[in-house]
Amino acid sequence: MSTVNQIEDRIEKCRKLLEENPRSQIFAALGDAYRRKGDVEKAYQITKRGLEFHPEYGPAHVVMAKVYVDKKLYPEAERHLEQALELNEKSRATEKLLAEIWLKRGELEKAYSLLKRLNEADPADESIQNMLSLVKNLKAKNLRSTMLRDQPLAKPSLAEKYSQVEPVSSQENSAPKKEKIYSWAQLVDTMKNFPLVEAVVVVRPDGLPTESRVGGQFSPEVIGPLCLSVINTTRQDLPRLDFGKLEHVLIEAQSVKIWIWSVKENYVVVWCNFEVNIGSLKMRILQLTESIDF
Repeated sequence: MSTVNQIEDRIEKCRKLLEENPRSQIFAALGDAYRRKGDVEKAYQITKRGLEFHPEYGPAHVVMAKVYVDKKLYPEAERHLEQALELNEKSRATEKLLAEIWLKRGELEKAYSLLKRLNEADPADESIQNMLSLVKNLKAKNLRSTMLRDQPLAKPSLAEKYSQVEPVSSQENSAPKKEKIYSWAQLVDTMKNFPLVEAVVVVRPDGLPTESRVGGQFSPEVIGPLCLSVINTTRQDLPRLDFGKLEHVLIEAQSVKIWIWSVKENYVVVWCNFEVNIGSLKMRILQLTESIDF
């Protein structure tokens, strides 16, 4: 039986057991099966509902931690894993998951220390070896960046200064061409490629999405009305406060940042991981909106 068939078979068996007894702890196995299938939202809903009945069921917190890792919400993942470790003794599997969370959060020293210990205990585990190699590479890269940043710049000689000066005509000919955006699709594609941007949706003034690039856990039909509700509420208060015309709205939550921009009579919703670099993202969005030619 293939892996896909095994997962489907497990889902069916667990689902029937949960239907017979909605308070059964089988919900954790069902949630994990949906997660392995790739249906992260379904896994989240089932595990969340089960934890309401069984808040002290350690394995369910491990499943929820894995779900949050898949959703790239690493603080929440670590919080649930900590709850699991409080309820049950740590295991090799939970320590590997903790190292993975630290690695993805950029806590390289903590991840390296844990992975090194796990590797010494079981040198044959390839998954640990792979994570350990990745941590070493990232640490080396960070070290090189720090050395380059801290290295004092050598002062060029007078001859070097003049040799670096190009004729004005040559500089003009080598000037980069200004980026142009010719469609909503091109704009959305470019924004979606920015690091930690998880969804981009163009929303009409009536709340309907017209162009989108979203992940599996997002729905343009949900993001559109949400955007319109935020915009309408904000626009109602702006005239009373005399803040001028609405240009953009930034929402910062514990696990997500949502930026809504007014662009050519429409709204562009940029849904980001909470760790996104807001300053760099703002500069990029401004560059793109100024480059629109449609």
